Amino acid sequence: MRVLYFTVIPLIDESNGGNICCRNHVRRLAEDPGIELYAIAAAERHQAAATSAFLSEHTVKHHVLPFRDAHVHPEARGLGSMASFLATAAFQYPWELRALNQQHLQEGIEWGVAAYGIDTVVIDYTPSAHFLQLPLRNVRTCLIKLDREADFYAELIRCGKTHHGRLTGKVSHARVSRAERAIEASVDRVVAIGEPDLPRSRTRSAAVVVTPFLNPREPRWSYSSSKTAFFVGNVGHLPNWQAVEWIATQLAPRVAAERPELRFAVVGADAENVPEAWRQPNVGYLGLADGDVVQSLFGGAADLMLCPMKDDWGVKFKAVEALAHGTPLLASRQTLLGLPQLDDEPALDLARPGEAAAVVCTLLSSSAALEELAVRQGEAQAAFIASQNGVWSRVLRSIPAPA
Repeated sequence: MRVLYFTVIPLIDESNGGNICCRNHVRRLAEDPGIELYAIAAAERHQAAATSAFLSEHTVKHHVLPFRDAHVHPEARGLGSMASFLATAAFQYPWELRALNQQHLQEGIEWGVAAYGIDTVVIDYTPSAHFLQLPLRNVRTCLIKLDREADFYAELIRCGKTHHGRLTGKVSHARVSRAERAIEASVDRVVAIGEPDLPRSRTRSAAVVVTPFLNPREPRWSYSSSKTAFFVGNVGHLPNWQAVEWIATQLAPRVAAERPELRFAVVGADAENVPEAWRQPNVGYLGLADGDVVQSLFGGAADLMLCPMKDDWGVKFKAVEALAHGTPLLASRQTLLGLPQLDDEPALDLARPGEAAAVVCTLLSSSAALEELAVRQGEAQAAFIASQNGVWSRVLRSIPAPA
């Protein structure tokens, strides 16, 4: 089966969950024996070389198409086009302005389908579809959803994390919700990476879930009796802010009252820039993500990883990374919804921080409990990885042929 992969997500590094997820999709598709993979990737000009290098590393025949600059203007002449442009400018949602006047991406996809005899186009990340005119003709199409974009955008608006005011925010959210529904209805198959993200509106065929995983990674976790639990996530991203706020204001004080020698380490925030309420004596802030520091924490410089995410959007790749390193993971119910291999694991109840503190204290005070957790999660992860062999070719072959 010949598959053409398309995304607008930067494939240049693994600095955030979206990048990690899309790079991982390329790996999984490329290594599936039932798939012959091609790719067209959109990129900023300064990212084109690194994007090409990543795709070459995985022996994917590809073309990197830079975004056009000076693109923010009406897409045609006439009053109707001007009115549409002004509405877009006034009520824009993420990626909408960037998608203006990028018709060369659609042309590239159509050329690739014809030139390589493509059976299926895989569109990775819902906003990638803003750059295309869907539905595509004479080829099967699959959209990979990384989360629920409209729901996440609503939370950003509610928390004042966009430039919109109250009225324009409502209009902008209504527009992105409509666009998301239209995209999901115009592709032949929607694949969500987490069950909570399955479409709630009409689709052409039944949507499915393909849960991402990372292959086992070095360094492998080993117990070091650091008495430390850690969290990784840039607090500039709202869900990470909410997680660190919960650790610092709800969990850490309760743990300190019971076991003052236990510590928390946070990668993704500087101590001098966090709110005063977050500055607890048992919480250390290690600044923005440093690769060596993060790897050492996964490898055993810390005894336990926490993932107390409040939302259930997508899959939390910090948790996926922990499983890849064999690091014991204690996560919220919302996080575990995206990790079906850990269905039987106990979850942090964010509404009951006292109970959560007791669990953390028990684990960090017992090498046997931590090592048992690591073994149990490792066995579940290994069984899950084995079950995923060839999953992408099975999913894509099940898409009905185009009419």
